[in-house]
Amino acid sequence: MRRTIVGAFSVTFCCGVLLSTGCGPDPKQQIAQLQEEKKALGDQLLEASEERDAAQAEAAELKQSNASLQSALAEAKQAPPPPAPAPAFAFVGALSAVDLGRVSRPELSAKAKAQADAIAATIKGEFAGRHVYVIGHTDSDPIRRTKWKDNLELSCQRAMAVARYLASKGVRKTHILPAGAGEHDPLGPNRTKADKAKNRRVEIYAGPKPSR
Repeated sequence: MRRTIVGAFSVTFCCGVLLSTGCGPDPKQQIAQLQEEKKALGDQLLEASEERDAAQAEAAELKQSNASLQSALAEAKQAPPPPAPAPAFAFVGALSAVDLGRVSRPELSAKAKAQADAIAATIKGEFAGRHVYVIGHTDSDPIRRTKWKDNLELSCQRAMAVARYLASKGVRKTHILPAGAGEHDPLGPNRTKADKAKNRRVEIYAGPKPSR
């Protein structure tokens, strides 16, 4: 009886060992799976390393760019401010109509010629190449005993007298533009004789060529 029990126990133990070893996973498959997982982890590590290197390179480039900007900003703060742009129109000078002869025949007096000589020198020295605008002005008194139709015509004649003189002093004829404003652009009111004398004038400006 004892032998029978021992024999049965031995058979049962052997069957259990066989079952436990025969039904479990294949060690080769486990090794292959682990190798695949290892390879996948290696690929992920390589990708992460490449991304890290790219981020470090970008950070270094940004740092260098920031340093360049800081240097340029420091230089800009130390540099003198740029010169102000030249105005489109610059006032050159003016002649009083008192020095432009009689109303019936505008022509420059000796005093007006001396002033016009200085204006011509300024134009040729400081405004060479720019156009010259010669604008005549009158007071508000209407024309009565002269050949001019109105103050607008008189102001044009005064401007042309000055323009011709400037041309004779070397200012380029093709750059001189005479015009008249009549009584429509006074320096002040026309209440007294002194007020009217101030408003009777010829102004000279330097400016760009008229646009078309």
